[in-house]
Amino acid sequence: MQCAFLEKQWNKQSIVACGSEDNRILMWNVGSQDVTSVLTGHDHPVLAPAAHPTHALMVSGSNRDIKMWTPSVEADGDSNMESNGTKDLSKF
Repeated sequence: MQCAFLEKQWNKQSIVACGSEDNRILMWNVGSQDVTSVLTGHDHPVLAPAAHPTHALMVSGSNRDIKMWTPSVEADGDSNMESNGTKDLSKF
């Protein structure tokens, strides 16, 4: 499992993103040690999640795909992450 701490400037809840062998990204709250959300969309184990140091942006890699994620706010006010799409690196 590879993990990335999301920067405090835009991550008020101290969330860590961890890629997993089951093709998901688990978002963990450091304080409560609870999974706050599960990101899906990869077809292979998720490697190398990484967060931008100053902007609300995260990327994750899986096989030859990279997904970019940005936070969204749900109707109940809770923040969540959503994918902005996938880039297939096999064409590079």
